[in-house]
Amino acid sequence: MQQLDRKLEDAGLSKRGKDEMIVICVPTWSVERWELWLCGDGDVDEETDCKRQFREAERRGDVSPRKAVESWFRSLSDEERQLEEETLPALSAGRQEVRRLDG
Repeated sequence: MQQLDRKLEDAGLSKRGKDEMIVICVPTWSVERWELWLCGDGDVDEETDCKRQFREAERRGDVSPRKAVESWFRSLSDEERQLEEETLPALSAGRQEVRRLDG
């Protein structure tokens, strides 16, 4: 997000305003990490490569886009929200971006 802001400024453009109806969700590495987390795999973080872990979970049927989307829209408890914020801050920021549109 900071890189985007810098690029916009470098191009002589304004940064995205908080009231603009634009949502930006940016995974730190890959969206597969988010899918693992959303499908219940708590053994992910934003530092470790998870491609192999994702492929294995996919082979077992433990992850699916449908399951991840359902989890995305599920209400989180305060504890779940805090754990997600600490473990995958980029995912947490993505959720905040989407909530921002709700007003």
